[in-house]
Amino acid sequence: MLERETELIKQIIIESTINGREAIKLNDVVAASLPRGVKTFMTAEVAKLLEADFKQSQKLSQITKGIAPTVTAERSLLRSLAMEYVLQSEEYLKLVEDTVHFLENYLCRPQWTLNQLMFEKDVKISFDSLVKKFEYVVDYSYIGMLVERHARRKGWKEIEAEQFKSLIAKIDEEVIKHHSPRELALLTKPIFDFLLVGDASMTRPIPLGAILLFYEDKKMDGVKDYVERICQIRSRTQISMTELIGILEDLYHVETTVKEEVKQSEQEIFNPVDQPIQSQTEPVASETIVDINAEPSQAIAEERIEAPDIEPEKESLTDQPSPIGEPPKIEVTQLDATELENDVPLVETLPPPVVNADELVGYAKEREAQRLASFLTFPDRPTKEELQAELPDIHEMLTHEQRAKFVSSIFKNDETYFFIFLTSLNNAKTWRDAQPYLRDLFEMNKLDILSPDVVEFTDAMQARYQPELRKAE
Repeated sequence: MLERETELIKQIIIESTINGREAIKLNDVVAASLPRGVKTFMTAEVAKLLEADFKQSQKLSQITKGIAPTVTAERSLLRSLAMEYVLQSEEYLKLVEDTVHFLENYLCRPQWTLNQLMFEKDVKISFDSLVKKFEYVVDYSYIGMLVERHARRKGWKEIEAEQFKSLIAKIDEEVIKHHSPRELALLTKPIFDFLLVGDASMTRPIPLGAILLFYEDKKMDGVKDYVERICQIRSRTQISMTELIGILEDLYHVETTVKEEVKQSEQEIFNPVDQPIQSQTEPVASETIVDINAEPSQAIAEERIEAPDIEPEKESLTDQPSPIGEPPKIEVTQLDATELENDVPLVETLPPPVVNADELVGYAKEREAQRLASFLTFPDRPTKEELQAELPDIHEMLTHEQRAKFVSSIFKNDETYFFIFLTSLNNAKTWRDAQPYLRDLFEMNKLDILSPDVVEFTDAMQARYQPELRKAE
């Protein structure tokens, strides 16, 4: 599917690193201008090669394995030594091939690829092996972080394949709930960065198939089908980040409108008005009220006989139409009382539900989830030109030192999450609009709002909306 793109990526990596030389040190590869995922995978793979030799050493084999200090020291030592490892040309070209093949799969299908990476043919693995294999990936780092945190909390020493598969699916499901349409599009940024080799501007397109695979892997079939359908209508086989954001915002706008209409219909169905609406075309005869305790068939028959001037129902109860000018012939004795009551309604009936009960329950649950997730709101926001004219870009306001500090202390070393959050916050037109974003961020990450880093981060965000704070700085 991405054969042309992957061949181009391999060529760029080779030209940027070894470029015809007989050998290259891994440290030189890491120093080159390459996607982070490439550097991370290569470092982990070289460390694995050194670990095999490390275990074969007779003296080193006498060191106690498995305890925390030993594991940490061994991992640190291997990664340090890996930086100085010299790869011969043939060995390096094979490593480039494996790296590009792995990242192509992982970035487009993270859940599927992680299951393959972790277990291969095993049914279960140790917790230490799990942590070690997560060192192969750097993108979508929230998955590894949450899996490790959950396993430590549960005290797991081993984890089964099905257990792991279910856990990462649940993690993705929960993460998706807290993302707006724009953020759901920006989740695919690592794919753009990889396929465009770092030059991932918002308007440069990549093959549509890579994006469809990503949303299919996350079980977002509705999003995947909608994006695919829109691109078919537009005769597009490629898609840019700008186009993807627009399509998802359109999709969620339509869904929000539909759900509001469904909610209104749900209220009408389950909470009807107390006073029934009198029929305007078929007035209720007073005799019906007087004889309300009579048998249904008798009461309705009398109404038909004593009030022939009432306009008959459009659907005749007999097989043959009545002659013109004559009232319809109704065989009262041959019909069930329930059928007669349905035939002559005394009040207007409510319209049928627009959806069945199961759909209403599903919509109600989704609506509640959206209410709890403040990111899933769709306020009207200014155009890009208006936003740039009124407020500075948050990305440009932060210094390099601030970015590094906030990524580490606020966003748990997840640069993608940091980028997505700031991009989303750029859409807030006022400090009042921005505050819910910050509040939810602090609650989700369980941050102390009085800690120095959190206070500094809050002040930096507030400075965007209050020029006097920027001047003071």
